[in-house]
Amino acid sequence: MIVGLLQQGYRVRTTLRDPQKQTAVRKSVEGLVQTSGNLSFVKADLIDDRGWQDAMTGCRYVIHVASPMAAAGSKGADLLTPAREGTLRVLNASSAAGVERVVLGDA
Repeated sequence: MIVGLLQQGYRVRTTLRDPQKQTAVRKSVEGLVQTSGNLSFVKADLIDDRGWQDAMTGCRYVIHVASPMAAAGSKGADLLTPAREGTLRVLNASSAAGVERVVLGDA
């Protein structure tokens, strides 16, 4: 998704729960497309309010594709609650920032 957006000329700001993964993500993306300074990162987590305002500031469009992944022993509520709450965080932060369009989907 990030590569396709960059290829179309969009500036992309993506969220990471762990900022230390930024280098690996950037390297992976730059192996496929020139980022030309059009890729940035913000620390944010679906289960935490912090970071979402920064993630949305200045954005016109948001594509929300993040969702918790099943781990051994996971139950429905283990995945549904953070998925629902995370989506609400994204929608609320988008609205507060004046985002024009939000797309919900899967990668």
